[in-house]
Amino acid sequence: MKQIKLLFAESSLTNEEQNELLAVLKLLPATELNELYNFLENHPEWVDKLHHNFLTKKWAANSHDRSLWQKILKEEEIMLKEIDDKI
Repeated sequence: MKQIKLLFAESSLTNEEQNELLAVLKLLPATELNELYNFLENHPEWVDKLHHNFLTKKWAANSHDRSLWQKILKEEEIMLKEIDDKI
């Protein structure tokens, strides 16, 4: 987690945004955190995309808008394909 925190510190995220995202990431298993760190270390531009994805999901959860969730998941599928192409 310390390594991801350092990557976030080098990003354009504010301290508050970093802390909010880190609080969620702490729930992930260590193996997934390691994979995330390895990816973000090689593609730091994805820190902002990760944060944006988190915010849209948070907003959708609060709005209870099913169509918004579908839109987010479609966008996430496109993002995952981009990631897969980079690996």
